[in-house]
Amino acid sequence: MANDNINQYNWPVLHRYPWNEVDFGNWDAAQRQTYGGMFEGTFNKAVLKGFGFQGATGLSVGVNPGYAVSASGCFMAISGVAPVATVTVPVPTGSNTVRHLVVARPLLTPVNYIQSPTIAGVQVPLNVDYATQVVLIPGTQGAAADYPFAATGANDVVLFGISVDPGASTISTPNIDMMIRDSLGRHTEFQQYQGLNDDRCRPYRSTPNIVGIKPSQLFGNLPTLFLYVNSTIAASYPQSGGAFVQQDSYYNFLTGAVSGGDGLTSNFTPTIPSAGDYIVARVGLTTANKINIVYGTQGTKAQCVTGILNQLTTGAGSISITKQVMPICYVILGSQDGSTLSSLDVIDARSTLSFDSGAAASNQVITSVNAAMSPYTMTGLEQAIEINATAGPVVIICPSLAANEGFSYSLDRIDGVVANAVTLETAGGDTIADPVYTTAYPFDQFESKTLFAGSTKWKLR
Repeated sequence: MANDNINQYNWPVLHRYPWNEVDFGNWDAAQRQTYGGMFEGTFNKAVLKGFGFQGATGLSVGVNPGYAVSASGCFMAISGVAPVATVTVPVPTGSNTVRHLVVARPLLTPVNYIQSPTIAGVQVPLNVDYATQVVLIPGTQGAAADYPFAATGANDVVLFGISVDPGASTISTPNIDMMIRDSLGRHTEFQQYQGLNDDRCRPYRSTPNIVGIKPSQLFGNLPTLFLYVNSTIAASYPQSGGAFVQQDSYYNFLTGAVSGGDGLTSNFTPTIPSAGDYIVARVGLTTANKINIVYGTQGTKAQCVTGILNQLTTGAGSISITKQVMPICYVILGSQDGSTLSSLDVIDARSTLSFDSGAAASNQVITSVNAAMSPYTMTGLEQAIEINATAGPVVIICPSLAANEGFSYSLDRIDGVVANAVTLETAGGDTIADPVYTTAYPFDQFESKTLFAGSTKWKLR
């Protein structure tokens, strides 16, 4: 295992030294410590590949092949045809969700005992079998019960969590929690420095009822990197007293209390789903460096997962979306009694690290504008406009710069009739960038003569 005091051997001096069994033992330990230290220093505690959920039969959960490194440098691997291991979740009882851990653990078994060459009457192992086992660490029942991290061993590597509701008889993908996985780079500054683990605005479950969010800027030993909520605005979250605070922020989804570094976001009104149901809260960051929390429509847990994956905004389990808010995470909340939370699962949504760049996305409402609606003033919530100037000229007025600085919008003329002009105007003396114009400007000359063939974008500066 890794050791910060590894024995060094001066080979030029020792090559003629008559070694004894103690010397060989020390040499063997030094080799293992050296390689263990290399693994520990590079990866610390991490799943390097595989070891994921491989389906379930009832409450028996399969794990696929993989390899990992423990906190002390133990290399663990299981190969073969999936599933290579199976763990069985206890039959759920009580009225609360129970959370279990699935871990990889090194299994060292002494074999082939012989008489000790130095101590009479003592048997010592000639060999040690080195294997890996997948172990279920069962959770406990309780309204505020979390994953049993305290029960993990020094060399355990967390593969995933299993969240089991009362009365459940089967396990499926919605029950699997990969947010707590010891993923590559999570525990080492070296990997974080290389950018393999971006902590900017990283969400996590702090307690069974509270979601924590990391600051939007890296600091300390790491290079200063800013998270941009859109192409021109760097986030400075959280803030307190008008200044950036190097502190995590916490949001209590049972009480609505906001604590930690965030001094801008007000306490919010939490929504507890009905007994036996679930609901999704979408957590996002605004350009004012405040957290925005909106709730969707309650449904089953499977419906909520489907709503997140497919960005559904209607129906049971659907989500609610606030425009021009950078998504940080989705929080799936469950309740067994309709008044308290029995489960809280955090799904990282930071793969969308900027606002929409102007093209219409599946979660945008595309506003159609015609001559009868001209002049038409865009609002801060409209990022995509379709224009039909068949019946006459259309004037589009940009939204206010003061309230929407830095946002990008898109305009698509769908009629193809160049004879009727489409004019872009600004309000209150705002300017249009690339190129800059301070007054009304014919849109058939803006940026490109081929504008009408597709979409274009403009920025307010």
